[in-house]
Amino acid sequence: MFKWNWIGTELVGIGLIKLNVKLICMRSFFLSLLIISFIIFSHQVIAQNGYQSGYVVTIDKDTIYGELKDRSSEPFGKLYKQVRLKRNLFFAKRFSPKEISMYKIGNDVYRSIWLLEENVFLTTSYSSRYGEGGKVFVKMIVSGEVDYYQLEFRDADSGYYDYIPLYKKTGQSEMVRVTQGVLGLKQKQLVHFFNDYPLLVKKIQEKLIKDPVEIAELYNAWKISPQ
Repeated sequence: MFKWNWIGTELVGIGLIKLNVKLICMRSFFLSLLIISFIIFSHQVIAQNGYQSGYVVTIDKDTIYGELKDRSSEPFGKLYKQVRLKRNLFFAKRFSPKEISMYKIGNDVYRSIWLLEENVFLTTSYSSRYGEGGKVFVKMIVSGEVDYYQLEFRDADSGYYDYIPLYKKTGQSEMVRVTQGVLGLKQKQLVHFFNDYPLLVKKIQEKLIKDPVEIAELYNAWKISPQ
Protein backbone atom coordinates (compact mmCIF):
# COMPACT_ATOMS: atom_id res chain seq x y z
CA MET A 1 0.00 0.00 0.00
CA PHE A 2 2.82 2.39 0.88
CA LYS A 3 4.55 1.53 -2.37
CA TRP A 4 1.40 2.33 -4.32
CA ASN A 5 0.99 5.69 -2.59
CA TRP A 6 4.63 6.58 -3.28
CA ILE A 7 4.27 5.70 -6.94
CA GLY A 8 0.99 7.61 -7.15
CA THR A 9 2.60 10.66 -5.59
CA GLU A 10 5.46 10.48 -8.03
CA LEU A 11 3.06 10.25 -10.96
CA VAL A 12 1.10 13.24 -9.70
CA GLY A 13 4.32 15.23 -9.25
CA ILE A 14 5.49 14.38 -12.75
CA GLY A 15 2.09 15.38 -14.11
CA LEU A 16 2.25 18.74 -12.32
CA ILE A 17 5.75 19.37 -13.64
CA LYS A 18 4.61 18.63 -17.19
CA LEU A 19 1.61 20.91 -16.71
CA ASN A 20 3.84 23.73 -15.43
CA VAL A 21 6.19 23.26 -18.36
CA LYS A 22 3.24 23.46 -20.77
CA LEU A 23 1.95 26.59 -19.03
CA ILE A 24 5.38 28.21 -19.22
CA CYS A 25 5.67 27.29 -22.90
CA MET A 26 2.21 28.68 -23.59
CA ARG A 27 3.04 31.90 -21.74
CA SER A 28 6.28 32.26 -23.69
CA PHE A 29 4.43 31.61 -26.94
CA PHE A 30 1.73 34.19 -26.24
CA LEU A 31 4.31 36.71 -24.99
CA SER A 32 6.36 36.24 -28.17
CA LEU A 33 3.20 36.55 -30.25
CA LEU A 34 2.31 39.76 -28.42
CA ILE A 35 5.77 41.24 -28.98
CA ILE A 36 5.74 40.31 -32.69
CA SER A 37 2.26 41.79 -33.09
CA PHE A 38 3.37 45.01 -31.39
CA ILE A 39 6.41 45.29 -33.65
CA ILE A 40 4.31 44.73 -36.77
CA PHE A 41 1.74 47.24 -35.53
CA SER A 42 4.47 49.78 -34.76
CA HIS A 43 5.96 49.46 -38.26
CA GLN A 44 2.50 49.84 -39.82
CA VAL A 45 1.78 52.98 -37.79
CA ILE A 46 5.19 54.46 -38.64
CA ALA A 47 4.75 53.64 -42.35
CA GLN A 48 1.32 55.27 -42.35
CA ASN A 49 2.95 58.46 -41.08
CA GLY A 50 5.21 58.62 -44.13
CA TYR A 51 8.27 56.88 -42.70
CA GLN A 52 10.33 54.48 -44.82
CA SER A 53 13.08 52.02 -43.95
CA GLY A 54 16.60 53.34 -44.29
CA TYR A 55 19.66 54.57 -42.41
CA VAL A 56 21.86 57.58 -41.74
CA VAL A 57 25.66 57.74 -41.72
CA THR A 58 27.04 60.17 -39.14
CA ILE A 59 30.10 62.34 -39.67
CA ASP A 60 31.90 59.82 -37.41
CA LYS A 61 30.98 57.11 -39.98
CA ASP A 62 28.51 55.35 -37.69
CA THR A 63 25.52 53.81 -39.47
CA ILE A 64 22.16 54.03 -37.70
CA TYR A 65 19.25 52.02 -39.11
CA GLY A 66 15.59 52.83 -38.61
CA GLU A 67 12.52 54.36 -40.23
CA LEU A 68 13.16 57.71 -41.90
CA LYS A 69 11.11 60.69 -43.04
CA ASP A 70 12.47 63.75 -44.86
CA ARG A 71 9.28 65.60 -45.81
CA SER A 72 5.89 66.27 -44.30
CA SER A 73 2.71 64.60 -45.49
CA GLU A 74 0.44 66.01 -48.17
CA PRO A 75 -1.50 68.14 -48.89
CA PHE A 76 0.72 70.64 -47.03
CA GLY A 77 4.00 68.94 -47.76
CA LYS A 78 7.41 70.51 -47.27
CA LEU A 79 11.00 69.32 -47.23
CA TYR A 80 12.51 69.01 -43.78
CA LYS A 81 15.81 70.72 -43.05
CA GLN A 82 16.48 67.88 -40.63
CA VAL A 83 15.75 64.28 -41.52
CA ARG A 84 13.76 62.31 -38.91
CA LEU A 85 14.75 58.81 -37.82
CA LYS A 86 12.61 56.52 -35.66
CA ARG A 87 13.78 53.34 -33.98
CA ASN A 88 10.56 52.88 -32.04
CA LEU A 89 6.91 53.95 -32.17
CA PHE A 90 7.20 57.05 -30.03
CA PHE A 91 10.41 59.02 -30.52
CA ALA A 92 12.08 60.48 -33.62
CA LYS A 93 15.67 61.78 -33.63
CA ARG A 94 16.49 64.61 -36.00
CA PHE A 95 19.68 64.93 -38.02
CA SER A 96 20.84 68.07 -39.81
CA PRO A 97 23.20 68.10 -42.82
CA LYS A 98 26.01 69.07 -40.44
CA GLU A 99 25.49 65.94 -38.34
CA ILE A 100 25.40 63.26 -41.05
CA SER A 101 27.26 62.69 -44.31
CA MET A 102 24.40 60.88 -46.02
CA TYR A 103 21.14 59.03 -45.55
CA LYS A 104 19.14 56.44 -47.44
CA ILE A 105 15.35 56.43 -47.40
CA GLY A 106 13.59 53.69 -49.32
CA ASN A 107 15.54 53.43 -52.60
CA ASP A 108 16.79 57.02 -52.58
CA VAL A 109 20.19 58.20 -51.35
CA TYR A 110 20.89 61.74 -50.16
CA ARG A 111 24.26 63.30 -49.48
CA SER A 112 25.17 66.25 -47.30
CA ILE A 113 27.29 68.85 -49.14
CA TRP A 114 28.40 72.44 -48.79
CA LEU A 115 26.50 74.56 -51.30
CA LEU A 116 27.00 78.20 -52.23
CA GLU A 117 24.53 79.95 -54.54
CA GLU A 118 25.55 83.27 -56.05
CA ASN A 119 23.38 85.51 -58.22
CA VAL A 120 25.12 87.77 -60.72
CA PHE A 121 23.20 89.62 -63.45
CA LEU A 122 20.16 87.33 -63.23
CA THR A 123 22.42 84.27 -63.45
CA THR A 124 22.75 81.82 -60.58
CA SER A 125 26.03 79.98 -60.12
CA TYR A 126 26.65 77.02 -57.81
CA SER A 127 29.77 75.80 -56.07
CA SER A 128 30.69 73.40 -53.28
CA ARG A 129 33.60 74.45 -51.08
CA TYR A 130 34.13 73.52 -47.46
CA GLY A 131 32.81 76.20 -45.12
CA GLU A 132 31.17 78.32 -47.83
CA GLY A 133 27.42 78.79 -48.07
CA GLY A 134 25.62 76.17 -46.03
CA LYS A 135 25.27 72.42 -45.76
CA VAL A 136 22.26 70.94 -47.52
CA PHE A 137 20.91 67.56 -48.50
CA VAL A 138 21.02 66.70 -52.20
CA LYS A 139 19.66 63.60 -53.88
CA MET A 140 22.42 61.40 -55.32
CA ILE A 141 21.52 60.19 -58.81
CA VAL A 142 24.93 59.21 -60.24
CA SER A 143 28.21 58.91 -58.37
CA GLY A 144 31.66 58.82 -59.95
CA GLU A 145 34.24 61.16 -61.44
CA VAL A 146 31.26 63.40 -62.06
CA ASP A 147 28.41 63.36 -59.56
CA TYR A 148 24.88 64.10 -60.62
CA TYR A 149 22.83 65.69 -57.85
CA GLN A 150 19.27 66.90 -57.62
CA LEU A 151 18.67 69.83 -55.28
CA GLU A 152 15.03 69.38 -54.35
CA PHE A 153 12.56 72.11 -53.46
CA ARG A 154 8.85 72.63 -53.11
CA ASP A 155 7.50 74.83 -55.91
CA ALA A 156 5.34 77.52 -54.37
CA ASP A 157 3.20 78.02 -57.47
CA SER A 158 2.40 74.44 -58.48
CA GLY A 159 2.64 72.91 -55.00
CA TYR A 160 4.71 70.04 -56.44
CA TYR A 161 8.24 68.94 -55.60
CA ASP A 162 10.82 69.94 -58.18
CA TYR A 163 14.60 69.96 -58.36
CA ILE A 164 17.63 71.74 -59.78
CA PRO A 165 19.93 69.24 -61.58
CA LEU A 166 23.63 69.78 -60.86
CA TYR A 167 26.91 68.21 -61.99
CA LYS A 168 30.10 68.28 -59.93
CA LYS A 169 33.47 66.79 -60.80
CA THR A 170 35.60 65.06 -58.18
CA GLY A 171 38.18 67.42 -56.72
CA GLN A 172 36.56 70.54 -58.15
CA SER A 173 34.33 73.06 -56.42
CA GLU A 174 32.50 74.23 -59.54
CA MET A 175 29.00 72.93 -60.11
CA VAL A 176 26.95 73.42 -63.25
CA ARG A 177 23.24 73.36 -63.73
CA VAL A 178 22.39 70.62 -66.23
CA THR A 179 19.03 71.77 -67.60
CA GLN A 180 16.90 74.88 -67.63
CA GLY A 181 13.33 73.64 -67.29
CA VAL A 182 11.53 72.99 -70.58
CA LEU A 183 14.47 74.47 -72.50
CA GLY A 184 16.42 71.27 -71.98
CA LEU A 185 20.19 70.93 -71.56
CA LYS A 186 22.27 74.02 -70.86
CA GLN A 187 24.45 73.18 -73.82
CA LYS A 188 26.98 76.00 -73.57
CA GLN A 189 27.82 75.26 -69.94
CA LEU A 190 28.01 71.50 -70.49
CA VAL A 191 30.31 71.87 -73.50
CA HIS A 192 32.74 73.83 -71.33
CA PHE A 193 32.31 71.50 -68.35
CA PHE A 194 33.06 68.35 -70.37
CA ASN A 195 35.70 69.85 -72.69
CA ASP A 196 38.18 67.10 -71.73
CA TYR A 197 35.95 64.54 -73.49
CA PRO A 198 35.50 65.78 -77.09
CA LEU A 199 33.30 62.88 -78.21
CA LEU A 200 30.78 63.57 -75.44
CA VAL A 201 30.84 67.27 -76.27
CA LYS A 202 30.08 66.48 -79.91
CA LYS A 203 27.10 64.31 -78.92
CA ILE A 204 25.75 67.09 -76.71
CA GLN A 205 26.17 69.70 -79.45
CA GLU A 206 24.49 67.50 -82.03
CA LYS A 207 21.70 66.71 -79.58
CA LEU A 208 22.37 62.99 -79.85
CA ILE A 209 22.21 62.71 -76.10
CA LYS A 210 19.79 64.59 -73.85
CA ASP A 211 19.48 62.53 -70.67
CA PRO A 212 21.51 63.93 -67.72
CA VAL A 213 21.94 60.43 -66.24
CA GLU A 214 23.28 59.04 -69.52
CA ILE A 215 25.71 61.94 -69.90
CA ALA A 216 27.12 61.42 -66.39
CA GLU A 217 27.41 57.66 -66.85
CA LEU A 218 29.17 58.03 -70.23
CA TYR A 219 31.67 60.46 -68.77
CA ASN A 220 32.37 58.26 -65.75
CA ALA A 221 32.85 55.19 -67.94
CA TRP A 222 35.26 57.15 -70.15
CA LYS A 223 37.28 58.28 -67.13
CA ILE A 224 37.67 54.65 -66.07
CA SER A 225 38.64 53.43 -69.58
CA PRO A 226 39.59 56.38 -71.82
CA GLN A 227 39.43 55.61 -75.52
